[in-house]
Amino acid sequence: MIGYNCKYAPVEILAGFGEKYQLINNEVQNFDYASSKLHPNMCSHAKAMLEEIHTEKYSELLFMNCCDSSRRIFDSSKDENIHFSYCIDLPFCNNYCAVEKFKDDIINFINAYEKHREKSFDKALFLSAFKEKQELPKGKFIAILGARSSKTLIDVAANCFNDTEILDLTCANNREVNPIDAQPDETLEKYYA
Repeated sequence: MIGYNCKYAPVEILAGFGEKYQLINNEVQNFDYASSKLHPNMCSHAKAMLEEIHTEKYSELLFMNCCDSSRRIFDSSKDENIHFSYCIDLPFCNNYCAVEKFKDDIINFINAYEKHREKSFDKALFLSAFKEKQELPKGKFIAILGARSSKTLIDVAANCFNDTEILDLTCANNREVNPIDAQPDETLEKYYA
């Protein structure tokens, strides 16, 4: 199982290899292990991620360099029994250079994973992994926004407002990526051929 840390992780690419993946977003009972590896001021979500990685549920990791805490977890996870780990820089702007660098980072990840798994990227699996954008409900709903939210909070909200749909639009779950109808450039052509 491949664990990933962020909604911006290109999980469709993992699907293009036929791999199973899961967002590392569980609650934990304590931070015993994480406290021995991380600074006490590290955020609780980061500590929970490291505790989850330490359970050896994941044999591989794909991390986005989206915050300092994620970088520290990625660094700390190198002590774990992980067979493959990769970190991609999340662009902080959207100019041409940032887009080109992100594209290169994605291609480098694909190449590294092909080498690690000794199998090729599959375009059909990749394209089938994209989900249609979901429209907001027509009736009443409550949207939970902002930073990561625990399943417990969402369950409590659902129990308190049992006639109302609860949407998790936090940074851990607010992920919609649709494939674009554009001609791929030549650097991506081998993956789209």
